[in-house]
Amino acid sequence: MVQMCAVFTVTYIAEVTGTYSKLWTFSMSSDALCGVALSGVPLEEFLFYPLVMNFSLLNYLWICAYLKGRHESDLPIPRVVLGRVLGGAAFVFILAGILPLFLRDISVSVPPSMHPGPLGIPRYEEGFRAYGWTMICMFSVAVNLVVFLVAERTTALMLRAAIPLSAVFFLICLMVELLGTGRGWWVFNGRQSSGLWVAGIPVENLPAYLTGVMLPLALFEFTRRLLGERGLP
Repeated sequence: MVQMCAVFTVTYIAEVTGTYSKLWTFSMSSDALCGVALSGVPLEEFLFYPLVMNFSLLNYLWICAYLKGRHESDLPIPRVVLGRVLGGAAFVFILAGILPLFLRDISVSVPPSMHPGPLGIPRYEEGFRAYGWTMICMFSVAVNLVVFLVAERTTALMLRAAIPLSAVFFLICLMVELLGTGRGWWVFNGRQSSGLWVAGIPVENLPAYLTGVMLPLALFEFTRRLLGERGLP
């Protein structure tokens, strides 16, 4: 509960900040929303957060309990190898987050426009060519990888449960995002993203999906270690 409240609070602040910064917008061109918004963010968006967090955490606990019931040990990945892989990947994503600073063009600002893109998927553009969303995704993935590595080394984080769960979560996020952007529920600002798309999804979203499950699991293990909840699976 402590972790969920903390993650929800951070996510709420990030969502409001992203909306006001025009990193994306919400459209009702295909489907109507309930009409209730919190600081410009539709209520439906907030109702989705507990579902995401509960899905990852509850399934993680279920897989851990199942594996321990079968007396399965964790994956025998050498810590040196894991550290190099996650640390190296974090370094690459940091560089990918810095690069857009040299590609930005703040000389021309375009007015808000919504138009159909390929396959009829809505496309939205507004403001300067700033790559704000690209940088956020890249830096968030880098931080996630570092936190996950520290959690694996200092807590009871179980890779045998976390890795397959992350893969499943990635596919679910991809399907939900394809549906959401395809219907125009949320539309990313092309002036704030890389300009490379998978249907209506900026490519930088793809690695960021893993943050939605890996970071909550790492924070969960930190929290229950801090609170001394050793009896949990």
